[in-house]
Amino acid sequence: YSQIKLSILSRADLISLKVYAYHQRKERTRRDLSDLKRMKPSISEILQGLEFLKSQGPNVGKFRKEFKKDVLETADEVFDELGL
Repeated sequence: YSQIKLSILSRADLISLKVYAYHQRKERTRRDLSDLKRMKPSISEILQGLEFLKSQGPNVGKFRKEFKKDVLETADEVFDELGL
């Protein structure tokens, strides 16, 4: 058992991954929003998730600009759905 390493994600990590998953799923599945609602994240936790999302995007000119626009749309949707 000495070679087994167990890691646990923090609440902030889970929220960031849910924001990322919501953005990535093309059909904008309700599952990720439902999970976020149950977690009752604060505004700062959602903002941290959005920063994580932005850090995963492309760094090339027009693709970066388009990605940033898409992230803003995701932010609007998440904040609206969570009533924040």
